[in-house]
Amino acid sequence: MKTRKKSNWKRYAYWIFMGCLLLLWRFDYEYTYCEITDGTEVCYTQYLLDNRYCNWKTKGHCPNSSFIRHNAYVDALRSSCERYKRNQNQMDRRFIMGSMDYGTRMDKYEKLMGDKELKIDSIVHYKDLIFSHWHIE
Repeated sequence: MKTRKKSNWKRYAYWIFMGCLLLLWRFDYEYTYCEITDGTEVCYTQYLLDNRYCNWKTKGHCPNSSFIRHNAYVDALRSSCERYKRNQNQMDRRFIMGSMDYGTRMDKYEKLMGDKELKIDSIVHYKDLIFSHWHIE
């Protein structure tokens, strides 16, 4: 009785697939993402796998996508404050006031002003303290 030789195509396909995943993980695809919020365009870099290989190699000392997105929004808010200071544009006012509705920015504002009522002039004046960048330690 003849024994039939087993096909190894499944094994080869598995190793080719794993090799492709390893290459994708190692060379993370980077692309630029742009959002338009209240007339202000915010563009920032995104990573397909959230920059995981770099974070694995450096033990967390690489920026991930949420880190980059936050800092891009802070830059956009600061530039909106500068534009509002010059021309009193309502689109910039709406963008600035809309960003003040959550957590840490509102807490920073309350500590600075001692008041919960939002005033656009004080937000523009203290923009560097309210809208702060994240930093990697």
